[in-house]
Amino acid sequence: MGKVLIVDDQPVIRKLLFEVLDDEFDVRFAETGEEAIVISQDFKPDVILLDIGLAGMSGVEAIPEFKKLSPKSNIIMLTGSANGSLINKALSCGASDCITKPFDIFELKTRLENIISKQSAV
Repeated sequence: MGKVLIVDDQPVIRKLLFEVLDDEFDVRFAETGEEAIVISQDFKPDVILLDIGLAGMSGVEAIPEFKKLSPKSNIIMLTGSANGSLINKALSCGASDCITKPFDIFELKTRLENIISKQSAV
């Protein structure tokens, strides 16, 4: 079972993702980048769904910390903004993908399944 860490400051997004993903993945969630870093130290997620616009430490600022703790984790940025420069910065810092909110939950689930199956094959 793949491990997914959801990092978003919106409770509705965390709840929705948890409810949809919990049946197929081991899911944990965090409200802030700092909280997510603490969780990832032991959890070692396969995929981190990371909101760009977090309060305190932004999602982009958290990427290098995640890469130190769990270098094999795939980071998918979630954003409510189509700010190209911010998305490019996230990708250059180590994020593997970016999804704009609102997103298709079934498409996201398929992406996660594909990422985790590729990691398991390696």
